[in-house]
Amino acid sequence: MIGVAEHVRVDRFEDHLTDDLSHAAVHLEQVVDSLPGILFPLERKPDVMASARLLELVEMPCMDALREHIAPHGSTLGTRQHVEHRGAVVIGARLRITARCAAAQGAYSEWRVMTVHDGH
Repeated sequence: MIGVAEHVRVDRFEDHLTDDLSHAAVHLEQVVDSLPGILFPLERKPDVMASARLLELVEMPCMDALREHIAPHGSTLGTRQHVEHRGAVVIGARLRITARCAAAQGAYSEWRVMTVHDGH
C-alpha cells in the first residue's frame, strides 16, 4: 500500500466532498526510464512505475471530486505532496485509488489518498 497526503488549493470550495474511487492499470509508458527530461541513463532500472507517474495518477480522484465544487473557470493547484512507497509497482499491476477530503477551510483542502496494489 502507498499512502499519500495531498494538499490542494482551490478557487472556491464547498463542503460535502465525498470519497472517490478510481482504478488504474500500470502501462509500459509509465516506467522510470520513459520520463521526459531524464538527464542520465536509467538502463539499469527495472520496469516499475515512476514516482512522478504514480503521483499524477493518485491526484486524479482528488481532481474529479473537486471539479464539481469549483467555479467554472476556476482551477486547483497542488502545493505539497508526500508519497510513501512500500513496494515497487510493476507493469500490469492494477491499482485501487481512494481519495478522501480530510480538511477544508475556505479555498484550502487537504486530501488523504490510499493506493492499494491488488497483486496482479
